[in-house]
Amino acid sequence: MISWVSSDFEKLAIQPNDFLFLDPPYSNTEAGYNAYWQRDDDVRLYTWIQKATNKGAKVCVCGSLVHNGVSCRLLDLLAKDFNLHAIQCDYNKVSRVGDKQTQEVVMLSYKVSELGTEAVKVMPYNLVTA
Repeated sequence: MISWVSSDFEKLAIQPNDFLFLDPPYSNTEAGYNAYWQRDDDVRLYTWIQKATNKGAKVCVCGSLVHNGVSCRLLDLLAKDFNLHAIQCDYNKVSRVGDKQTQEVVMLSYKVSELGTEAVKVMPYNLVTA
């Protein structure tokens, strides 16, 4: 069964074998929706993700690892335990304030090969710095 939930993550009941796709606000960018996300929320979410993986959930987190030289605290914390894969993107085509150096990533609590499929192809992580 698939459920889509828009809620404070700490209210979710996690079961073993759940798959959690998380696309939290990027605390290191200027997006308007970040106004309600505090830097301490990165640590709060990190702690919750650790509890979820300890229960046996598989977790996928998307985010901006580095944006204009500023790293994301949540993704920095997850990087030591999660498998990190780069997403090739170019926000300069839609940026209203000029060139930006952004490295988007997908971070997985598992290896893609553990899913028993080759349907998902990911690229190795390669941080590009200016």
